[in-house]
Order: sequence, then structure tokens, then C-alpha cells
Amino acid sequence: MSKPDQQNEKLQKISWMQSHVIRAPLARILGLIPIFINPKAPLKQKRYISGFLVLAANEMEKVINNITELTSVVRVN
Repeated sequence: MSKPDQQNEKLQKISWMQSHVIRAPLARILGLIPIFINPKAPLKQKRYISGFLVLAANEMEKVINNITELTSVVRVN
């Protein structure tokens, strides 16, 4: 496989990760925040939700780190 083909493959992978893999934890975060910030929500429920927010944020961090690794090896001329 030629170098431009390899770069194109990596760029396609990065694009797919950004558009699909990041969306899942982001959707969970966006769905949980309104419940979490609701002043009427019980503290027990907020503690429970905070655990899921942390998990989703950690998942996003891993995906972003993977994207960063991929972009560090792609050199576009």
C-alpha cells in the first residue's frame, strides 16, 4: 500500500471515530446533564448519574487519545 493510501486510510479511520465513536458517550452525557442539574432531582439519583457521567467522560478521553495518536503519525503534504 502506498504512503498516500496509508494516510488516506488513517484519515478515514479518524473521521469515522470522530463521527461515530465519540457520539455515544457524548449522547449519554448530554442526556444525563439535564437530570443532574435538575434542582428537584434527589441527591441519591444525582450521585448515581455522576458515576455514568464520569464513565462517559473517560470513554471520550480514550477515544480522543486514540485520535490524537493517529493524527500524530499522519503527515499531510
